Amino acid sequence: MLYKRLYVIFFNFGIFLIMSIGVYAQDATESPDLPQIPVVGPAQVGLYELAEFQLQLDNTLYTNPFDVDDIRVEAVFERPDGEQVIFPGFWMQLYDENLVLRREASWFIRMTPYQTGTWQGAIEVYDDGQLIARTTLALDVTQSDLHGFIRLGANQKYFAFDDGAAFFPIGHNLNWSWSGAGGYAAYESWLNDLQANRANFARIVIDTPWFISLEWRPPIGDYRVSQEQAAQLDRILEMAEERGIYLQLVILWHQGLRFYNPPPVPLPSEVALPDMSADWDNNPYNIANGGILESPEQFFHNLQARQLFARRLRYIIARWGYSPHILAWELSDALDRTANFTPEVAALWITEQAEVIRSLDAHGHLLTLTTNRYIDGVTNHPDLDFLTMSYHPRQLISEDYTRNLINTIQTWQQLDRPLIVGSHSLSPWIPPLSEDPSGIHFQNALWGAVFTGAAGGAISDWWDTYILPLDLSRAYISLADFASDIDWPTMQFAPVEAQLTPLSDHVGAIPVDAVTLWDAEAGVGIAWLHHRDDTWEYFSQNGRPSPITLRYQLQSLPTGDYSVELWNPVDGVALGQEIVVVRDDGVFSIDLLPMNRHLTLRFFRQDNP
Repeated sequence: MLYKRLYVIFFNFGIFLIMSIGVYAQDATESPDLPQIPVVGPAQVGLYELAEFQLQLDNTLYTNPFDVDDIRVEAVFERPDGEQVIFPGFWMQLYDENLVLRREASWFIRMTPYQTGTWQGAIEVYDDGQLIARTTLALDVTQSDLHGFIRLGANQKYFAFDDGAAFFPIGHNLNWSWSGAGGYAAYESWLNDLQANRANFARIVIDTPWFISLEWRPPIGDYRVSQEQAAQLDRILEMAEERGIYLQLVILWHQGLRFYNPPPVPLPSEVALPDMSADWDNNPYNIANGGILESPEQFFHNLQARQLFARRLRYIIARWGYSPHILAWELSDALDRTANFTPEVAALWITEQAEVIRSLDAHGHLLTLTTNRYIDGVTNHPDLDFLTMSYHPRQLISEDYTRNLINTIQTWQQLDRPLIVGSHSLSPWIPPLSEDPSGIHFQNALWGAVFTGAAGGAISDWWDTYILPLDLSRAYISLADFASDIDWPTMQFAPVEAQLTPLSDHVGAIPVDAVTLWDAEAGVGIAWLHHRDDTWEYFSQNGRPSPITLRYQLQSLPTGDYSVELWNPVDGVALGQEIVVVRDDGVFSIDLLPMNRHLTLRFFRQDNP
């Protein structure tokens, strides 16, 4: 009965949302004598470039500029192909380039056209639900060399830009900053490091009390007190765009809806961390703090709370949804760790919020969600475009961390959409500086995820306290080089089994795992050979394992010449290239160099005359 009752509540709220955020373009066209509001903006932009329009409204028209029942501003455009799209407007307190407060505030429309030609449109203003002003405009969109927004690839397993180019995520989490880490300005050096090491991805949580947050500063539903933080995200996004970094923005931080449990290990005093004890007790939605909810789980089914979250989504999409450098909206991190989590309620909430986002985001960004464990109907909810996996063992794994991660990836994979490892670490509580100072688990997970079929390298935690101090980001260079020249969005990779034969003196089982992905139609293959003793624990006790020399063979390949490249993932060095001839017996065979960590192969069938 609870499930049915919640369904009725959510259905009725869906009607409410449509009434609240819908656009009444027909009303505007039937009112030609409406007042016009001066609008400042471009008449021409390039394809996938930002078009920003600014307008001033009488601030006596509204009490809360974020409440669409009070005041609503939006742009209604007819695309060159004739389809109508709507871009929500937003109110913004202005800051200069150094984030110094300016006196004025204004209303804006931000949109990024994704078709060439003329976009005919109008900016419309609604006061208390009544259309009160309308200004027409036209925008000419010319060709550019930009790639566009990120979508699902043709094979539904990897990512592609609008122009068809592959996007293969490589990077790490940049969850947040705080005063002890240098504030938002720290992102300049963090993003510089990603760029210098050929990375292209970062994940950011924009809902913590010490960082970018719209609602940790009461009153809830009114973001005027959070405008400085919102301006910081403007600048972070600009910095990411300048450096070719694409962001996954986490909208809801799970710990705000649970009660904090101190870690079972002491936090190292030499590592700077924000106050991670913030939880439901500090949340402005809590009735004890002047909010509207008596318990955290009410956030997902209380009508007013869901209305307020829809309002937050609208502002986020209106202000930052213009950017092609947002890979995806992530509804929540670790949703299943919120207090009194119920899969049925979570599934209904995802359905509802996905509908809100799709109705507001005319740019069509991808949508995802993170759970700590796989939950059918939630993790793989049909409204999610791809899966984001979190892998945080609750204790240091004494066996191979990478093998456990790979096994987990295999249980999470879906046939109809990509998966990325969006968060992982050897320890969920502290950076593993003493356990793995060489970053072995980091490097192995980075590559292991790729060859298990994930849509990018594994995305690690502890960026500022582990990855950067140990200069581990340099591992991204070799993966970026390796991933280039592979048309990931069209590959139909399938695992095939390779045979390994020792070429040096060796007794017993071969201590190497070989993982091979092969696209028979395209004639493209990639392989990863990993020494089983290449683990953080083995190295801490024994040092490097003894090298072994192997012959690598595949059976039943089409005849022809194959260009084969051998790579050292650790040093980022292409070790050599040769031609392997596959004859009528279908055997592909290559003798490898000695290895005690891992090697990778790329091979491409040549067009024989």
